[in-house]
Amino acid sequence: MEDMNENVKWQQGGWVFLLGKPEKDGKSYLFVAPIKYLQNLARTKAGGAPGIPANMVTLYPEFYGVGWDNSRNPKLAKISPSLESIKKHIGLSGYNVVLNERKTPFWKVTANEKNLNKILNDHVMWMINDPKLNIPYI
Repeated sequence: MEDMNENVKWQQGGWVFLLGKPEKDGKSYLFVAPIKYLQNLARTKAGGAPGIPANMVTLYPEFYGVGWDNSRNPKLAKISPSLESIKKHIGLSGYNVVLNERKTPFWKVTANEKNLNKILNDHVMWMINDPKLNIPYI
């Protein structure tokens, strides 16, 4: 296991969006958290053949739910970083998550960006147009 993967552009304090656990209607709430560090994990297929490596980030225990204010601008609501809350709302068993487009959309753009307001403003159209998301007014 390597401590860092030089092919992935990221920085400590960069951010990742996290899709929450799907609700009964199939839609997910959206969360965001900062990156503490990244690891490249080698994987093995059944039978011992090499698999596709995965990039996993460890997150700081600082999580926000993403919503709208009354003017339909992005707004954040801090949520409890307890493991119970993270499991209940986001579906993570800890502060680690593999970077992929299903659970951590836009990570390739946001993992290297520390300015959360810039991230929210740059990606607001994606949030509006994604039918899988439930973005509440907060």
